[in-house]
Amino acid sequence: MKGEDNIRYRKENDGCFLVMDIEDDMQKDELCLKMLTGNSIEGLLRPEIRSINDKRSLCYDVTDFASLSVYCKSRELSEGELKKLLSSLLSLIRRLPDYFLDPEGLSLCADRIYTDSSSYFFCYRPAGYPSDENDSAGDLAKELIGLIDDNDSGAVFLGYRFYKEVRESGMGLGACICKTLDGENTKGCGDAQTGDEKDTLKEMIPESPKRQTKTDSEVKADESIPDEEGKNSQDKKHPDVVLVMIFATLFLLGVFLCYRRYTHITPFSMALFMSAGEGVTGVMFTVIGAAGAGLTFFKS
Repeated sequence: MKGEDNIRYRKENDGCFLVMDIEDDMQKDELCLKMLTGNSIEGLLRPEIRSINDKRSLCYDVTDFASLSVYCKSRELSEGELKKLLSSLLSLIRRLPDYFLDPEGLSLCADRIYTDSSSYFFCYRPAGYPSDENDSAGDLAKELIGLIDDNDSGAVFLGYRFYKEVRESGMGLGACICKTLDGENTKGCGDAQTGDEKDTLKEMIPESPKRQTKTDSEVKADESIPDEEGKNSQDKKHPDVVLVMIFATLFLLGVFLCYRRYTHITPFSMALFMSAGEGVTGVMFTVIGAAGAGLTFFKS
């Protein structure tokens, strides 16, 4: 019989409870039940024994918590959150023997790991309680891969490293977590990670898009390439200078002709109404030269 058949949620007036029916085999291990119900163990939800439908059951109060699977529907696990989850689990694994509890009894399904957004809490399956199909360390590692933030490269690397350790190392869950968290500093947790293992992990993890930067040689090469737009703008300035000079010459020539033709006429504005060719030509040159030089100058 699968453990899933005897695990359910029950809503009552005083809250919501995860209920595990106590089987006959479990009743033989009264020490385990007393340790669970009689101690506040950090990181472990403290159950109470209730009689439901004439049957003894372990009831975990989960009123103020969300299961990990539900929590991750609204937000994915970051590197920091994944480290905190694994660290909490490792601390609990090391703490349980002090209460004569076997760490193998921890329920590792994401549906039965709980959080209040700041800490993580676990449930315990007493000795003799049938485990279900998704309650092993390997299943937890696989579930975590689907709950982490794919855009967080640190979380992705940590998740895949933990998955690899659980699947391939053959060590216990505590040692796998210790080696995963410590990385290169694996004193007391097994052998250090080899270069080949790093390469394997890198191949498993999708690369996040990186910002492209130019090398020094590329920058120098870019600097050596002429700016075509700048070159064209400089080339455009030369015709403008020539035009200004041409119009200025016309202006000066016009002034000279007017001066020679109308030196003895007063006032000078009467030259506009003279019909003499030299005078008219001088006025035209003066006007065209002044207007052309001014327009060309301001346009450039």
